[in-house]
Amino acid sequence: MNFFIFFVVSAQAFFNKIESFKNENLTMNCMEMVIYHGYPIMQYKVTTSDGYILSVYRIPGKKNETVVNAMKSAKAKKSILLDHGLFMNAQSWIVGGPGDANGKGKAIAYQLADTGNYDVWMINHRGTGPSREHTWLSPNTDEDYWSFSFVEFGDYDLKACIDFIQKEHNTS
Repeated sequence: MNFFIFFVVSAQAFFNKIESFKNENLTMNCMEMVIYHGYPIMQYKVTTSDGYILSVYRIPGKKNETVVNAMKSAKAKKSILLDHGLFMNAQSWIVGGPGDANGKGKAIAYQLADTGNYDVWMINHRGTGPSREHTWLSPNTDEDYWSFSFVEFGDYDLKACIDFIQKEHNTS
């Protein structure tokens, strides 16, 4: 399976896109925003080998395509994993919205989905709002929950997510 990972190292793109949402509800979470923009979306919980439970989103199809129809063709597509930057989460990949009538300004996750060639996945790393869960530690009461660094993002979070995606596609 061909597999791509995009990294964002700056919050600048995210903050630039907020300007385009003056009349939209900025209180929406990622699932709500993707549905609002008319795309199929699914959410998965992926557990890392050290117990962190990650929220991972999937846009399997084009705008106005049902989840059922999108899932029928998803396995034939290339998977692409969008990895957010520091102090961000998966929502940074869709906050730009669907763009104008010509697609100008369309968020990268939507651009990729609309090609019909990609099964788009978006990770939320440990400690982000959507991924503040663990199998035995509480982020609110156990300071050991927060005992991680960027190293664990790659060694555990990305590995678990990639393994999960490959399993979903029945590839290795």
